Amino acid sequence: RPPAIVAEPIPDVPFQDGCGLSHAVAMKEAGGAKLSAGKISCPMAGALAMWLEHEVQPAAEEILKSKVTSVRHMGTYACRNIVGVKGLKRFRSQHASANAIDISAFVLSDGSTVSLSKHWRQEGPQSQFLHRIHRGPGNYFRVAVSPDFNEAPHDHFQLDRGAFLVPVHYHPDQSHMALGGFRKAGFALVAEPEAAAMGLKGRGDTRRERI
Repeated sequence: RPPAIVAEPIPDVPFQDGCGLSHAVAMKEAGGAKLSAGKISCPMAGALAMWLEHEVQPAAEEILKSKVTSVRHMGTYACRNIVGVKGLKRFRSQHASANAIDISAFVLSDGSTVSLSKHWRQEGPQSQFLHRIHRGPGNYFRVAVSPDFNEAPHDHFQLDRGAFLVPVHYHPDQSHMALGGFRKAGFALVAEPEAAAMGLKGRGDTRRERI
């Protein structure tokens, strides 16, 4: 069995003005798929490998009858502020510390490509696959933003391991829950055990990710 991650450590970049790198790697593969990311934090690399291994690959085999061989993305490290959320534009993005990645598409072993821009809002197995795997990141990331959130991530998932989360256990049949609007708005919701570990109690205690 191939290793879950193929990566090499890279030098730290001292933090200045909210941007920098610490304990980051250059990643080539994760979860059985090629994923080239020149600068990504170790927690993000591990989370990606787990998500791909335990959520993405099984969903691809079940729904699409194929395996994911390559993951395309739109960037990891970028010294910039948050975009797309009016009230948070003065804050640094998780991209400023290589603690986020924007996933745009998945290349399959049959040669086809499933992309967020083309398939997220369509009907069919490709859309079913994308919506299935967006339910799973809460086990590995703090927040997973989908194209349903707003216009900023209209063509990608933003996944990150930032300091904030939506501490609710999500189930597709629980749209009546007080925080169901977060899921409809494009948030994947973090399971309650992780929320408890961070000292967040109850479903009314919510914090939105600084994306």
